[in-house]
Amino acid sequence: MPVMIVYSLLIFSLLFIWLEMKPMIKNRTWKELIISTGILILALVYGADYAWQSYALPNPNILITMLKPFSQAFETFFK
Repeated sequence: MPVMIVYSLLIFSLLFIWLEMKPMIKNRTWKELIISTGILILALVYGADYAWQSYALPNPNILITMLKPFSQAFETFFK
């Protein structure tokens, strides 16, 4: 099972690099390239952590539950 997850991570990463990052490099959109690279690296690290069940990284649900009251207040303010 972890091997299949790692293969999927690699395939989708290579597809993203091939389809999205090559034009960004060619068009010299450096800010978008840095942001997308950061998100891709973060996704790969969390995916590998999940695949190998090492739980070395913090659980992102903790941040979501901490920010939930803020997001609800924000949502009710703009209704």
